[in-house]
Amino acid sequence: MSERIDMAHVDAESDHACAQAVARAGTWDGAVDRVVLEYEARMLRRKRLVAEGGLAFLVDLDAVVSLEDGDALVLTDGRHVAVAAAAEPLLAVTGDLARLAWHIGNRHTPCQVEAGRLLIRRDHVLEAMLRQLGAGVEAVIAPFRPEGGAYGHGRTMGHDHGPDQDTGTAMTTADAARLKLVQWLSPGFPVSGYAYSHGLEAAMVSGAVAGGDSLGRWLGDVLIFGSGRSDAILLALALKGGNLAELSDLAAALAASRERRAETMDQGAAFVATVNAIDGRDLPPLAYPVAVGAAARGLGLAAPEVAAVYLHAFAATLVQAAVRFIPLGQTAGQAVLAGLHPAILAVAAEAAAADLADIGGAAFGSDLAAMRHETLEVRIFRT
Repeated sequence: MSERIDMAHVDAESDHACAQAVARAGTWDGAVDRVVLEYEARMLRRKRLVAEGGLAFLVDLDAVVSLEDGDALVLTDGRHVAVAAAAEPLLAVTGDLARLAWHIGNRHTPCQVEAGRLLIRRDHVLEAMLRQLGAGVEAVIAPFRPEGGAYGHGRTMGHDHGPDQDTGTAMTTADAARLKLVQWLSPGFPVSGYAYSHGLEAAMVSGAVAGGDSLGRWLGDVLIFGSGRSDAILLALALKGGNLAELSDLAAALAASRERRAETMDQGAAFVATVNAIDGRDLPPLAYPVAVGAAARGLGLAAPEVAAVYLHAFAATLVQAAVRFIPLGQTAGQAVLAGLHPAILAVAAEAAAADLADIGGAAFGSDLAAMRHETLEVRIFRT
């Protein structure tokens, strides 16, 4: 493979260029341009990118793909856009590397293994743990190229040891983290999620949502084009170490109505209060998705997984609101929720690779319904 970039062929106006395939490192030669992406951004399915030379193009892959340094995105006209790992904030870990690598791996944290050090993404919880283990820890800025999964190319999205492997207690830490996340986002966690309809009550009153089909379309649009997507991005950014106060302020500013703002801030405050009480945390009150992302920092779970569970809980709450209000049968409601699973997974994967510039929505019907809800004389839900 050659990393030669032929800048003579760069077309800065090629907004309609599209990449629908990936060429792995060592299988291609010659690139028309190059994109430099951080680790999280190298996991994507559908996203608009602008390369260093100005080439703008849409990535539209069949499934979420983990790109590695040296891979290339293949445009539909056959040209290649090289993929390079961007420098990002990391922790360089030194000491008893074998022992430290075991503890890092036990937290399911991506890790780059070098001759004299380990590199992980900055995480204050992991940093404290490693220092307690006697490790030397230094903040550095460097490209992040962690080890891939043992059973295939790219990053490990779970802990699949194959059908003939006895996992024994190998999944204990990950399982405990997932159980904690599921508890946080379960209907029984005291955030009063059952009391909010996210404007759906007004849509049901007007007849815009009157059954399973219309409910599925409504919720799908909220997830893909509206607050579901924005909240998932905010959660992922909080999980990856973003400024919590700024993200929470942005979440409040994105709320399309007074009630929507109260919904995210009140649930976030209730979530934080409970997590602080049961886990000994000291998180400040935050908007709900930011609070979940902040609390999940120490779980060692991947951003797409945390975002997917959050979005599933969000969708499930609204489905249950419709079950009670329309009324919609429980079986029909579960069918609607199952139909939303592909959208939930796609939005979660996209959100994990997004940045602040990617936040935006176009679910105007949902926003207008939330505003109309404030004027309803008879209301079951708070929003």
